[in-house]
Amino acid sequence: MVISGDGPTCRPITLQQRAARRRWVERQMDWQIMGVSTSMWKGSLFIDYLFQFPSVWTDGSGNTFCEWIDNNLWSTPAYMPTTWVPASTQIGRCYPSLANSRSIGIPVLEQRANEYKQSSFYVTEQILDPAVLTTAPGIVNSGTFRGLCPSSQIGVLRSLAMITPFMNSLPARNAFIQTNNCIRGVYTTWYTAYAANAPPNTVPSAATFIQEYDAWVKSIVSGIQGAVTSQMSTLLPLYNGGDDTAVNVKLSTNAVISAWSKLNPPVPAGTGWTPTNNLNTGIGSALISVTSVGTADLRTLAANVPQINWLNSLP
Repeated sequence: MVISGDGPTCRPITLQQRAARRRWVERQMDWQIMGVSTSMWKGSLFIDYLFQFPSVWTDGSGNTFCEWIDNNLWSTPAYMPTTWVPASTQIGRCYPSLANSRSIGIPVLEQRANEYKQSSFYVTEQILDPAVLTTAPGIVNSGTFRGLCPSSQIGVLRSLAMITPFMNSLPARNAFIQTNNCIRGVYTTWYTAYAANAPPNTVPSAATFIQEYDAWVKSIVSGIQGAVTSQMSTLLPLYNGGDDTAVNVKLSTNAVISAWSKLNPPVPAGTGWTPTNNLNTGIGSALISVTSVGTADLRTLAANVPQINWLNSLP
């Protein structure tokens, strides 16, 4: 199933539903541009997760799971006021958008690290929902990593190592908690009415439903550090072709390293470098520094990847 909860067995959706889903995806894409992917807040994937709990959606209506989603979450069901905005639309509005991201003040994560962060969330989600999320390839492809030069391999490992420190930054933490509370509120309001409308003793209580949502979120967030360090442990033996001997590598941002690699004539491998159009030349040092790095240094890097330190702030 994809983000909407649609799967191959779902009936066709209406144009209005399709437009609503498109707006939801567009909102998520806006936020990804800012470097904070909505993998941080995939309240939508919780809908897919509910497939494991037939007691929630076999409410006597005879609907398939996907029909139940369309009738209860992607439209305004009869048991809600006519002014009720579909739950899926409200969840979409909980996400930060490109228009308000700067006012929130959340820092922008480097692009490759952001992609790895997305993948790490997906890996932890797959653990909870293996029957549906069957295509998670891991965070970094080992074959691709093996083919990189040591400087690029260091870039990958540093990007992995910065995921949880980023999530522990105050603005990122606050944005996650705020958005999670918003999504949680939508689910609470909707499910309370849904349970009250269902035949007696046919669906779990609202309190039980929200407890399941809370446990789902905490399981995913708490699994990020383990997913990252596990991936780093897989990659470390591949560094520098498996040679433990320290080698000189260039340390900088991906954009600067990429520009350096395309220079003609090339800058010698052991020489620092600053782009000629660099606006930060006032720092008095090269943007690319040359540092000796061995596998032991990278093991230390992996060992110091911190846990998410705000789990207790979640409901």
